Amino acid sequence: MTRIIDGDELPEGDTWCYEAVILTKGDRGTISFRTHWVGCADDENRIELRQPTILSRNDLISRTSPFTGRPIESIETPIELARLWIVGGHGAIDYDLAKAEIPHHLAASPVTSATGYGPFDALTVPIQVATVRAPTKKLRMQILERDQFRCKVCGQRPSDDANVTLHIHHIRPWSKNGATVPSNLITICHTCHLGLDPHYNIKLAGLIDPSSDRA
Repeated sequence: MTRIIDGDELPEGDTWCYEAVILTKGDRGTISFRTHWVGCADDENRIELRQPTILSRNDLISRTSPFTGRPIESIETPIELARLWIVGGHGAIDYDLAKAEIPHHLAASPVTSATGYGPFDALTVPIQVATVRAPTKKLRMQILERDQFRCKVCGQRPSDDANVTLHIHHIRPWSKNGATVPSNLITICHTCHLGLDPHYNIKLAGLIDPSSDRA
C-alpha cells in the first residue's frame, strides 16, 4: 500500500524526490511534474524549456495534495510507481527511482502557455510550426475541427450564416511571444475578433477543451 509522507520519519536535510500528478484516460497515463524554467528552445523565447523540480524535506512536509487535502503519497518502489501510473493520483516519486524507471520524463521539455504564466502544455507541433505566425493549413483545420467550425465566443458558424467568417486567433498575442500551438489558438468570428478589448484576453483560454488537443 502506498505510504503517506510522515515528516517525523524524514531525515534531516534534503530528501530528494519529484512531485508528480498522473492522470489516466483509458489505457494511457499522462504525467505532469512541478517544474522550473531552464531556458528557451527558440531565439524569440516563445517556447520555454522546463524541467521537473527536485523537492526538499521542507517542501514535502508543507505540501498537500490539492485533490485530497492530505499529505502527498510517497512513491519509493517500482510497484508503487506502477500502481500510481495505472490508477492515477498525486505522489512524491523517490529521486533514484525516477532516474531508474522514468528517466525520459526528467529531461527538460519544450512547453508553451496561453497566458504566459502557466499552466504549461507540452509542445504538440514541431518548433518550426510553433514559431511561425500563420498556422499551417493542417493546423488551421485541426483548430477549426476542434472548435466544431463555430466561434467559441458567440457560437456563430458559416453553415448557419454565410456572412460569418471564422478567424484563427492567438490567445497570447504573437507580439507578446505567443506561440502558434493548439493550446494558444482559438476559433472566433470576424465580429468577435474586431471587438476584442483588450486584445489579449486570457479568459479565452478557458473556452478551449484541453483534452481535445491530446486526443
